[in-house]
Amino acid sequence: MLSMEEVRYDGFWVSGRILLEGRSDTFVDRRLNEQTISLTNVRSCDSDAKLSFAQVDYYWQERKPSDLLMLKQHEYFGKTDRFMLFVEEVDPQGGPDCIRFSLHWALPAEEGEVPKNWVSTFEGKAVRTPAPGDSAPTNTPSSLPGIEGT
Repeated sequence: MLSMEEVRYDGFWVSGRILLEGRSDTFVDRRLNEQTISLTNVRSCDSDAKLSFAQVDYYWQERKPSDLLMLKQHEYFGKTDRFMLFVEEVDPQGGPDCIRFSLHWALPAEEGEVPKNWVSTFEGKAVRTPAPGDSAPTNTPSSLPGIEGT
């Protein structure tokens, strides 16, 4: 079973801890890269309208036997990763304040094959949080009730 924890979204990237839980003994590709993980169906929380988002090409990384891991039933395996959704040079404002998305996991594909038999899907939601240093200070004199700014 697939899940994503500690989800963060800054208007351009969504990131989080991708976790797989073994429901039965199965092989997983420990790299958890684009050959087995895919983020799709990005949409606005407000309107549920599908959004055009960046889809980045990747190069095929040959899988070695050491890349395979036997995930036993009830064991967890994961990694922190991020996905670019919106390109700042194209849209300086980024995406909407809240998005929904689908994250998919597939069994390891053979070389050159695109994963198509998704084993598990996680439906996620992310609310935009400002990047460090981007937010205005809070509780300044002008923002406190009854106190005028200077």
